[in-house]
Amino acid sequence: MRNDHTIVISGKRTAGTSDRDVGQKILTMAARLTLDHGFRYFEFVGVPNAYGTPAIRPGSDVTIRVYRMGEIDPHRSGVRDAESVAAGAP
Repeated sequence: MRNDHTIVISGKRTAGTSDRDVGQKILTMAARLTLDHGFRYFEFVGVPNAYGTPAIRPGSDVTIRVYRMGEIDPHRSGVRDAESVAAGAP
């Protein structure tokens, strides 16, 4: 994790994943990393969304910004609740 509350998810983690499955895999990884670092919410940095999941190519690095409760409006567009994602919510 960087000092600006960002985490880079290495593209090595999605290499070989199908185009169809990579978005869900990244969502799950982002939620786990957010919670593992003691945060609750995350958003993707510089990644467009397609149908509610990030539009990411397999093998591409992805950056997320993480927040604690009270640091961001959880209802703001693009902000995801890591606990909900980890529990299987879309």
